[in-house]
Amino acid sequence: MRVRRSNGSAWLTVKRGAGLERDEVEVELDHDQSEVLWPLTAARRVSKHRYDVPSEQGRIQVDVYAGALEGLVVAEVEFDEDADPEGFDAPDWFGEEVTGDPRYANKNLAIRPSEMGPAEPGGS
Repeated sequence: MRVRRSNGSAWLTVKRGAGLERDEVEVELDHDQSEVLWPLTAARRVSKHRYDVPSEQGRIQVDVYAGALEGLVVAEVEFDEDADPEGFDAPDWFGEEVTGDPRYANKNLAIRPSEMGPAEPGGS
């Protein structure tokens, strides 16, 4: 589960699964709900700026991390349900593939930012 705040709004997100295919449900929180849940995340927060990059192959989200993770930049592609992720032709500016690398899961980035190291090649 994740509580996200951005631009005066907040959401509760529940995810299941890992890698290329996972279920995700997001519910917008009202102010009171946000104020109750936000303090529970105090020791497990990630600060980043998200940018959407236009692409004909899928929605590319580029996350530029701050704080303890400053310098980390990760691109994630959101595919339509009928799209074939295996056929995705990554732009030249993409780095190593880290899908499935547990070090890059937001949960682990929030809990253990100091353990971040370079990704191993060959992720899927």
